[in-house]
Amino acid sequence: MLGSHLVRSSSRAEQKSLQAPVRTSDKLLSIQGLTVHFDTDEGVVQAVNDLHLEIGQGEIVGLVGESGSGKTVTAQSILRLTPRPPARIVDGVVEFNGADLLTLPVEQLRRLRGAEISMIFQEPMTALSPLHRVGRQLCELLSFHTDLDPTAAWKLGVEWLRKVGLPDPQQRMSFYPHHLSGGMRQRVMIAMALMLKPRLIIADEPSTALDVTVQAQIFRLLLSMKEEHTSMLLITHDLAVVWEVCDRIYVMKNSRLVEHGKVETIFKAPAHDYTRALLHAVPRLYDEHPPLLPEYVRSHGTLTPPQREPPARAPAHEQSRSEGDRANPAQHLLRATNLRVWFPVKTGLFARTTGHVKAVDAVDFSISAGATVGLVGESGSGKTTLGRALIGLQAINDGSIVFTGTDAATDMKPGGTELGDLNQRRLKPWRRHLQMIFQDPYSSLNPRMTVLDILTEGLQEHGLLDLPKPDKAVQLLEEVELRADMVNRYPFEFSGGERQRLNIARALSLEPKFIVCDEAVSALDVSIQAQVIELLRRLQTRYGIAYLFISHDLSVVRQLSEQILVMYQGKIVERGNTADVIFRPRHEYTRTLLDAVPVPGDHRRRRRMRGG
Repeated sequence: MLGSHLVRSSSRAEQKSLQAPVRTSDKLLSIQGLTVHFDTDEGVVQAVNDLHLEIGQGEIVGLVGESGSGKTVTAQSILRLTPRPPARIVDGVVEFNGADLLTLPVEQLRRLRGAEISMIFQEPMTALSPLHRVGRQLCELLSFHTDLDPTAAWKLGVEWLRKVGLPDPQQRMSFYPHHLSGGMRQRVMIAMALMLKPRLIIADEPSTALDVTVQAQIFRLLLSMKEEHTSMLLITHDLAVVWEVCDRIYVMKNSRLVEHGKVETIFKAPAHDYTRALLHAVPRLYDEHPPLLPEYVRSHGTLTPPQREPPARAPAHEQSRSEGDRANPAQHLLRATNLRVWFPVKTGLFARTTGHVKAVDAVDFSISAGATVGLVGESGSGKTTLGRALIGLQAINDGSIVFTGTDAATDMKPGGTELGDLNQRRLKPWRRHLQMIFQDPYSSLNPRMTVLDILTEGLQEHGLLDLPKPDKAVQLLEEVELRADMVNRYPFEFSGGERQRLNIARALSLEPKFIVCDEAVSALDVSIQAQVIELLRRLQTRYGIAYLFISHDLSVVRQLSEQILVMYQGKIVERGNTADVIFRPRHEYTRTLLDAVPVPGDHRRRRRMRGG
């Protein structure tokens, strides 16, 4: 009935004691022996191997593991959303409320999707239709599953956008997805998943693009639905979130389940070396970790312990610009003054401009060569717009952006070059020095190009290809800890974390002087996150790269940044060195951000989040 992608094995291997499911009352979902293979040019890849998992009524279960461990494939298999080819569900049973979803007729499965089982996808830009407004997409879901008239459906859509914290929800209903920030798109996806109050929610990295304040709001909403016996499978690399939200946890590595149990038990006394290493690699805002298990690191060569304090460097941006700073602007690699990016709001039949969205409003910013500045703030505060404006991807309305980097191929003026004065043709030679690691790893990669072409396209365009294309692509893959045999794959053949590393490799290929890292590690599990942060440090030391590190994760920002800028409603409301901002915040909004950061192992916060 499912076609060639489902092949039943004639016999089931004896279940190991590890794989015996945890018995829960009122079992809603039961996965038994799920095995999924991918047919690739390099052979068969075992994405999921004999997985057993259970979720009870009103239970929130966490599924964690490294990027590529099989978490997302497991989630997609529940609703038969795995891409086929190349995916094949080789064996297993997925029972939902007593029915096997793997053998259910397609029409019945469609009725379950969205109404009984909903999914929050990892990459909202690819899950939302770029051709339709947000309101139409919400109402379309309601019209398929309910008898609501268009007016009632519209009102319900607005109400759910309000519940997930989207500002001005009535206006946002008329927006296209590309008009929204990454965090706003993620909240639209969450609203779509929750509005029909399904019995099971499959959430694949639902908080990746959310700042900590909105994240806390969303998870409180999910926990309130738990009281109505809604269950959730939470797939995440954020173990701090697992601690605060989940009842039980499953840990996957290399397609297999290695450990499961109650959250309190796993966090207090993990049985498997890999679980212990994952917990030790969690970045924390205030306290230090004990050292990673040396025997695991030696055996597996992963989970490089993150450096807790960034190396001492000259400040990238002083808390207040001194007279000496103004007198010597050449010390800055890049300097923005009174920068404004306003988007017009058009209304009426003739689309007249009736107002402006002040995405970036009178921002002053500067950064020195080889320095790292962290930029934090809630979704929609203007972080990404500021980053795009600094590298010429977004037109500015006012202000100046001066770049003082030098290069033989560019015409450097005394005191630097005003990038805002350059047209696209004249800006092209500078683009190799100004790169960006984009927030959404999948939509920023061309799905029709192989890794070979993706990584060498920029080098060819700028005449910088110094090795044969395959050799150069392999070299770049190895720099971001990806295998050489991946060079001929397409983006869809990678996990979310692997795609993000491809984005990092592409940005680094031109050896730029300044990189905007827009949530560059948000899609990575804690083990790979630590490795990528260490990689960014090494490359910064080697090439003198300056980073603007945009992130909602203050724990990660602390690891990498010497200075922090806090952005709120288009303005910089606080700035200073990392320790001062984190330990001695002055602005009320900064204190609110810090107070919302989840802390693994904090029983008080766990009880408060869960209403206990």
